[in-house]
Amino acid sequence: MKYLTTVVLGILGVNAPSFATQYYAVPALTGNANMGVNCIHAPQTINSSGIATKCKQLTVPNNPRIAAQFPVPPKHYTVEFNNPDSPVFSEFNGYPMIIEHSSGKCFLRNELVNTVEPQRNVLPSEFTSFEYDCPTGPEESFDTSRLLYQYTVSGAFQPQNDAHLFASVTMQMAAHYFAELYPQQGELCPEWGGQYCLKQLQQRVGYSVEGQKYSSDWDGEFVNLAEGGSVVGQFSHASSLDIVAHEIGHALLSWNSELLYQGEEPSAVQEAFSDMTALAARDYYIRHIDGGAANSFLQSPMALAWQNSAQKMWWMGTGFNFSGNPLRYIAQPRFDLISIDDTRDLAEANGPHQKAGALNKFFYLLATSEQWSVERAYKLALKAANNCFRRDSGINEAGMCFQSQADYEDKALIGELLRQVGIVSWQSQSEHLAFDIERQLDELRFSVTDNRFSNNQVKRFNVSIDGVPYLAWQKNSGQGSFNKVKAGRLSVPLGAALVELEIQLSNGQTLSAARHVYSADQARCQPMIIGDAMTSLRVNDEPLNVTKAFEQLAVNTALYSQDLLTLSFNTHLNNKVVTVFADLDRDRVFEDDNNSNELIFTQADSSEGASFKLLGAEQINEGPMLLRVRIDDKQKGACEVDNGSQVVDLKVNLKSGSNLQSVDFSSQQVNDQITLTAQATGQGSHTFNWYFNGNLEAENTDTLIRAFTAETLVQVDSLRDGQVVATQQKKVQPVASLDLKIQCAVEGTQCLFSTQHLPLPNSVSARYFWQFGDQVDTKDTRTDTSNFIFDYQSSGQYNANLTVYLDSLNAQFTTSTVVNIENAKPEIVFNTTADPQDPMRILFSVENIDLYKKVFWSVEQKRYEQSDLTREWDYTFNEAGTYPVLLTVIYPDDTPKTIRKEIIVEPAAPVTQPNLQILSIHTDVMSSWYLWSCDTNYARNVLPDSEIKSDCNNAQINSVLVNTNLEDITLLRSDYWVDRNKDGIFSQDEKNTNLSFKFDGSRVPVCVTAYTLEQAGSSSACIAPEGGATFNFYINK
Repeated sequence: MKYLTTVVLGILGVNAPSFATQYYAVPALTGNANMGVNCIHAPQTINSSGIATKCKQLTVPNNPRIAAQFPVPPKHYTVEFNNPDSPVFSEFNGYPMIIEHSSGKCFLRNELVNTVEPQRNVLPSEFTSFEYDCPTGPEESFDTSRLLYQYTVSGAFQPQNDAHLFASVTMQMAAHYFAELYPQQGELCPEWGGQYCLKQLQQRVGYSVEGQKYSSDWDGEFVNLAEGGSVVGQFSHASSLDIVAHEIGHALLSWNSELLYQGEEPSAVQEAFSDMTALAARDYYIRHIDGGAANSFLQSPMALAWQNSAQKMWWMGTGFNFSGNPLRYIAQPRFDLISIDDTRDLAEANGPHQKAGALNKFFYLLATSEQWSVERAYKLALKAANNCFRRDSGINEAGMCFQSQADYEDKALIGELLRQVGIVSWQSQSEHLAFDIERQLDELRFSVTDNRFSNNQVKRFNVSIDGVPYLAWQKNSGQGSFNKVKAGRLSVPLGAALVELEIQLSNGQTLSAARHVYSADQARCQPMIIGDAMTSLRVNDEPLNVTKAFEQLAVNTALYSQDLLTLSFNTHLNNKVVTVFADLDRDRVFEDDNNSNELIFTQADSSEGASFKLLGAEQINEGPMLLRVRIDDKQKGACEVDNGSQVVDLKVNLKSGSNLQSVDFSSQQVNDQITLTAQATGQGSHTFNWYFNGNLEAENTDTLIRAFTAETLVQVDSLRDGQVVATQQKKVQPVASLDLKIQCAVEGTQCLFSTQHLPLPNSVSARYFWQFGDQVDTKDTRTDTSNFIFDYQSSGQYNANLTVYLDSLNAQFTTSTVVNIENAKPEIVFNTTADPQDPMRILFSVENIDLYKKVFWSVEQKRYEQSDLTREWDYTFNEAGTYPVLLTVIYPDDTPKTIRKEIIVEPAAPVTQPNLQILSIHTDVMSSWYLWSCDTNYARNVLPDSEIKSDCNNAQINSVLVNTNLEDITLLRSDYWVDRNKDGIFSQDEKNTNLSFKFDGSRVPVCVTAYTLEQAGSSSACIAPEGGATFNFYINK
């Protein structure tokens, strides 16, 4: 780092010895199969033209294996990079391919980067910098000694050059942006602890820990760039720009934040920041290349795609795979099928790279906002990482950190963008609406899942897509209930879209939320087979005109999950193989491995057609879905290209159930009448015609009621559009009448019911359903005809009904009788109360006791006569519990009547302590300038939400004393939190701290909790244990 410090001091105008003669700008061979041969030209000097002459003359090797892996030979491009505003490499006009020259050797190291070669049979601790011979002075970095091997295996020409160049560009960018963010700092990594730190990056090229040939990493000391290859997959050398910059992102976090790579969410924040670093470095690289140079790299297909937001600008790791496919999609993270774009989907993602998608999506939204850019968004990321990433910051905390570091006028925008990816501050949770979505190609299912309010509390409900209203519901407006609209389906315009839901409650509160979706109606992998179609196609009864070897069509007739799907070909296929894939998970990718259920049908020796079921479709929701039909000479994968094949992609509308036309009917006998009810399956409007013993009985009705006297052959026809589509016949046998009768013998208010009927058919059981017609409409189901008593309680006339159900015969018989209760005695009622002084002593009182001659109580199997009818009777129980009590009264005519009632004897209630309250607090706040004390404020009797003033810019809390309503203060415990970074979140490292804090124009929140030993051992995050209390106040300058 000695050269780095010297150079930066010189930039800042500080006198220091110059070591610039040890460093030189050299041209170099860079690039790979995806980027092309990139000849990077150095600035012209007196001794050198700076032209990468050898690179321009390079002949790229070729052989059958190379031709198969890289069918398009790479072209030569010129890279002229200059950055006169850079605070590093300024003597070279910001040119980054800087090396050290010494003793006839050139070394790939400079002030910012040391590129290390992993030598064979040498311990890693003894690896040295890449070097090459420079006997006459610094010269072009060009080495083809391993060109054939490197290019064949990993698509790279001279990977150490790429790694050195891109690491230097990334470190230069970091130094440039940090210098603009913190212009007052004079060194890149001050020993006394400045506002940021940039060390010399150590990177090992073609090196992986423990033989992980395809995995690069930052191990805390070195960036290790894997060598790549094509043994288990086609992976380029990890010296590509995105990979180098991504791993440097981890190094920047190690030097400038507390964030650890531990736990799923902190690790996801690490990965997201590193992806942001990669995009920012690529943006920095592209913006400082001279596009006017002949054959400029900026005109190459890769650079043009990098500059196009609709192509690869937002792809991460585009040069890592031979195929050119990215590792991750920043604008649409879900495109890789395993990442998420919203924190509400965290459970769907399995690892930190995939969980990082939510923050990556936010970064994309911010960088593409008006007056924002990748550079500006990344500078905010640097500030956040530097100032408020904590050791265990999760995705939500990181998002709030971004917002806290933004300028005041940008906080609202950033808060809204965070909300769109599910990141919401705890202060805003009460206004955030919970809802779920299901993506279905160009349709969307939504469902409000928030349980903080009832359906009846919703006054208005709005759904919009990109600001265009799709649903505007209002209570009592004739649009039905909220329950009917809280879930539904929307057609979404193709492409990226923002779905917003808003609810207004009857109390005036508004809840809202938003989610990003991507709508598409075509498969992502499209085998572009050239030529004419070999056959047209019929799907069930719908003909489709197929003209090309690869075609995408829509099927207008719905398909049903339980029905056969029939494909018919109008041309004889001569024993071809027909394969069908179904995009069951609607990710627009047909999974064709043997373990996937999306390969739903394959049939060899096919000639005219095929029929099969949509296996697995029963488990997915209705809606649009893609099918792919392949016709090949032999079975192939879903995306394989073979110009002797035909592929047809079908967009279908899947419905659950069946469309098969069938009809059935049920019969239900009530006394001598039988009700026949028809039911039809299959889509469409049906009518029904009825036939008895072959004769038409009724038309156009689904229900028929007739009296049957003998067995009858019943036929029902189901008709659609006047045509019979299904028929069903059954014999209907009536059940003979039971001659059912019931009788009632009245005694007082009670009725003794008896039942008589003819014998039941053999092996048939009955249910006896009684409806007594009393004031509370009592019902009872019995299993036999035994007599029983029912008490009507009061005089009057009642209709008693009995229905006998013969369930096995679908028959029932009914009868009724009138019950007259005359001169009924009043209902017997008694009440109980517990003695306030002795809850085991129960006082019994009888209503209208003066109507009775005698009163007897039966308690705990003993009978007692109440001797004094003018006062309450009492009984003392030995313990709490539930006890049956019998009351027997004797009327003046010596008629007795007994009622039974269970009473509950409850134990004495425990003496409860009053809820804990914090009345005020005393605190000592020491104010200070930077290194010396200014004053101590002894604040006494501070009330809730009060503000304590400090005389200086810095302060710290020395003590907090809590004044509560608790009498025994020896049982009292308390904690306090100081929101030192004023991010609105009280974290664990801010608990009971006496560390100093700055005001910076805004007050510092302090939270105090109090609780007893019985309530909990501690409190957390400004949340008191149950029964405890919370108190807030503020400190301000």
